[in-house]
Amino acid sequence: MVLAVALFVTTLLIFSRSALNGFVHVDDQLYITGNAHVQAGLTWQTFLWSVRSFEACNWHPLTWLSIALDCQLFGLNPAGHHLMSAAIHACSASLFFVILTSMTGARWPSVLCAAVFAWHPLRVESVVWASERKDVLATFFLMLTILAYLRYFQRRSLAWYAACAGCFVLGICSKSMLVTLPVLLLLLDYWPLGRFEKLVSANALRAVIEKLPLLAVAAAVAVAAAVSQSYAMASLDSVCSASYRIANALVSITAYLGKTLLPTGLSYFYPLARQIPLWQSLSCAVALALLTFFCFSQRKVRPWLLVGWLWFLIALLPVLGLVQVGQQARADRYTYIPSIGLFIALCASLAEWQARRRPSRLLRSMAPAVLAVLAILTIRQIGFWKNSITISSHAIDLSPDNWFAHGGLGEALAKEGHMNEAEAHLVIDEQMNPGQPGVENELGNLYLHRGDDAAAERMFALAVEHQPDAIAPHYNWANLLARRGDLTRAVEHYQIYLRSEPLDAKAHNNLAVALARMGRRDDAIAEFSEALRLDPTLRIAKISIDKLRATSHS
Repeated sequence: MVLAVALFVTTLLIFSRSALNGFVHVDDQLYITGNAHVQAGLTWQTFLWSVRSFEACNWHPLTWLSIALDCQLFGLNPAGHHLMSAAIHACSASLFFVILTSMTGARWPSVLCAAVFAWHPLRVESVVWASERKDVLATFFLMLTILAYLRYFQRRSLAWYAACAGCFVLGICSKSMLVTLPVLLLLLDYWPLGRFEKLVSANALRAVIEKLPLLAVAAAVAVAAAVSQSYAMASLDSVCSASYRIANALVSITAYLGKTLLPTGLSYFYPLARQIPLWQSLSCAVALALLTFFCFSQRKVRPWLLVGWLWFLIALLPVLGLVQVGQQARADRYTYIPSIGLFIALCASLAEWQARRRPSRLLRSMAPAVLAVLAILTIRQIGFWKNSITISSHAIDLSPDNWFAHGGLGEALAKEGHMNEAEAHLVIDEQMNPGQPGVENELGNLYLHRGDDAAAERMFALAVEHQPDAIAPHYNWANLLARRGDLTRAVEHYQIYLRSEPLDAKAHNNLAVALARMGRRDDAIAEFSEALRLDPTLRIAKISIDKLRATSHS
């Protein structure tokens, strides 16, 4: 208990630096700062929305509710959101220590491996990026699921099985990546639980049958995830051939292992390579095949090696890009759950080595040194996530041709008022990867700020052409059209925007102004009333309603 508490406190202290960070441009507006649903806090309406929503191309109701709770407790103060994620991660670290101790019976190897897992720089993206609450929340419930499953095996209690299933459901409602967890539990049945001593036996059959309800839940969530991500899949599936995706998967697995051993050069975005040399994919395939063969050959004397390695591979399957979702080649956050398998294997190996021989003083002193280096690297990595400018600049320093980082830096600089620098980075992004609605929308806003209405309208039109359901360009285009007096088209674009963002009080107000200018008094009053309902502090809407009603009476 003392070691678990110490691990929790130390992990929380390391990641507490994130309290100095703000929100960033990647997804945080979608998840938090621009999401009226979660900002409303924990309400019945928020709950219903979270269950029905496929927003952000994901189905994860518990994640939405967790963020809504943060908004209720801390508002839009990023420190509270970051510290909550850090606390959940610290809880997972302590639970992992308990799990490792239960598996191996070795306390010091267990606390060492749990600390390495928790303090590793690859954890930073999952913990410090506010929008990745789904990662830390899902991992927390994964740890609880494993603990409940181990207790169920020990006591054969229906209550512990129900607890295991309940935690699994909560975890998979946090992130659909946990669809592989029933299979991962079967690996634990093989080792350390020893239920597969014979492949065909009553124990083995019972172990499989126990997973069927969990597999049914996983299948249902997998369908929901496929539906929610259908657009992202379709948008890139035609670009990346099957052979390319397989090659990228092989390179990514190798890269994840390399970053685990040497966690340097970490970026918030790794662009897809234009092509992957055949020699690179083949060499990765050979290396991974040899590693798999080695672990398999050790299955009778060191079964934990095979279990840990298969855990790593199986947990990675949903995010390897075999079905491409998003424009990244790989991501540090994808290692959060898969790396648990590697540290299970490491812990069991250290426990075996400790049992056979007493560690030398030199080796005992190496453990604190390794942990200290990891903690320092992690604290440094947290600093890069301070804001959108710092993470984008760091990514460009690592890879000058990172088009996504150029776009992010341009967007952040524009918000700071550095328009010339912003345009330079946005243009680089557009040249490297043309046809991005988000970049075209940002360039449109930039030209609009300069007073170049023609160039701004051209960019908004391109953004809508390339992605008709990209709602931000419709809103900005509507504002431009309304200012120019093209009210009919402005109303059309406002209405398209509001179909997706019905809770935007300012958009309702702007639509009402356009309708009033067109002489559509009743429609304008209805829109002003909706704006006032959504935002009672919007005095201009109340004044406008009174004026319109006074005019109608006269």
